[in-house]
Amino acid sequence: MSDTRAKQSSTSGRYASGRQKGPGKVKGLVLLSLAGAVFLGTLILCICLILRSGRTEPFFTEVPKVEPLDYQVNQVPIQPTTTAPDEDSPVNLTLQAPQSRYGSPIINILLMGVEEEKNDTLILCSVHLSEGTMSLLAIPRDTYVAGDYEVPKVKTVYSRFSGQRSVEAVMETVKGMFGFAPDYYFILDKAILSCMVELAGGVSFTIPEEPAYHRLKAGNHTFTSSDAFALFSFKESWEEAGTEPTKVQRDFLLKLFAQLLEDENKIADHCIAISQIAQTDLKTEELAYLAYLLADYDFDDAYSSPLPGKAKNIQGQAYYEVNPDKAVNTLNEYHNPLSKELSVYNVNFRQEQADSGEGEFSDFGHNTTTNATTKPTEDSTTEGTTESESSDETEPTEGEPTEGSTEPTPEPTESSTTAEPPADDEG
Repeated sequence: MSDTRAKQSSTSGRYASGRQKGPGKVKGLVLLSLAGAVFLGTLILCICLILRSGRTEPFFTEVPKVEPLDYQVNQVPIQPTTTAPDEDSPVNLTLQAPQSRYGSPIINILLMGVEEEKNDTLILCSVHLSEGTMSLLAIPRDTYVAGDYEVPKVKTVYSRFSGQRSVEAVMETVKGMFGFAPDYYFILDKAILSCMVELAGGVSFTIPEEPAYHRLKAGNHTFTSSDAFALFSFKESWEEAGTEPTKVQRDFLLKLFAQLLEDENKIADHCIAISQIAQTDLKTEELAYLAYLLADYDFDDAYSSPLPGKAKNIQGQAYYEVNPDKAVNTLNEYHNPLSKELSVYNVNFRQEQADSGEGEFSDFGHNTTTNATTKPTEDSTTEGTTESESSDETEPTEGEPTEGSTEPTPEPTESSTTAEPPADDEG
């Protein structure tokens, strides 16, 4: 019995000894594999270094940087650097072409006339970099817009918010209407208009008989400093006026631009002075590029128009309802930066519901009206018609709200131009 137990004990010892040696072998194999991997890696690195010694270019290729677009005017490159003529304070200013968010030679800048947190003037300024031309498109301040606004007019978008968010909200609203976003913004307030008029040495301009522009009388004026801003901030009712107010504003801007760029030796100084006080996302170098680009441009040839549309009374409020078909034609011809043409399905100009039975169409400067359900005829809107202003707007006084000078009226019914979603605006 004892011999049998001794043999079993001896056998168990041998099995235990075998089990203890197993992990050691596995560990050795792992270390051997690691050593082999290190050897192969070292061998590959040595081969790479040997190959590199015969190469002239860098072994690791850097990602090439994208250079700014080099636009040309009539195939003649603009000089990249200019020096201001004032010897007492020489300024080196490098020109930089502004960039379209859509990779287009058309640069769209939204000009916003702002006074006391109110935005009464909106003009889309489009500069064609490859052709050296400019086009202006006015967005009437009573334009009927979509959105949760007590009074859904484009002019109320800015005052709904504050600070930079006001600018962003207006840019987003314009993008929603046009199917593309402006590339830049430039705020026209008293300070910047005064600066620009002073730099231009005054602007001689004729004011029409109507509508009234605050204290300014009709006739020829030599505008100096803040007087010019009165053209961009009138409050009187002009629904029956025969002259389109935004045409007066656009004509004045074109004349102001022409005088600022009249002397090329002063352009650099003008751009620097304007950039110092302007509220804009245009860099000084980009502003200077546009200035030199248009220095020889005849601003009398600039296309200038309001958004095609009509005045319309909706539930007691005067609105401006855009004609989508004509608006699309205008945008495609002068302002569209996309690689494809816009259609009525890409834009969103709010329309009153056709079956509501409310409202009237009215040509500016005329007393004739037609039923709201009647479709506008092809010749119902002409270039030079005016935008609509609420007849109950008066000059605001101290302490009065900006939009509430009259009794509130029911909010119009929300309606879009079309049920189809707009196409991708990235073109």
